[in-house]
Amino acid sequence: MKEQGFSLLEVLVAMAVLALSLGVLYQAMGNGLRNLGDAGDWGRAMILAESRLNEAAARRPLQAGRESGRQGPFRWTVEVSQYEPPDRPGRFQPPFQPWRISVEVRWDKGRRYRLDSLRLGPP
Repeated sequence: MKEQGFSLLEVLVAMAVLALSLGVLYQAMGNGLRNLGDAGDWGRAMILAESRLNEAAARRPLQAGRESGRQGPFRWTVEVSQYEPPDRPGRFQPPFQPWRISVEVRWDKGRRYRLDSLRLGPP
């Protein structure tokens, strides 16, 4: 009569496969959660940069200058300067002054997000 069931070797192989599978799943979950946190940081940095850019662009009149601050883990810098287009002799001089507004947001591990924009103002 033949006995039914698993041998000790079969059980050990099954346990080894299960352990490897769980290790791979654990690592994948950890990477996914870390990536989710990074995406959230990038999203918050983008929103902060956009709000600082809109705030600087709404000031009238636009004036050259630099300001910086901190909001939570983020450090931001706003720089407003006159934009000098490349020289083009004989070109029409517009009745406005273009201004460059640059916003940079930095946070942990040397990460940064930068926005640049041109806005028009009186000459």
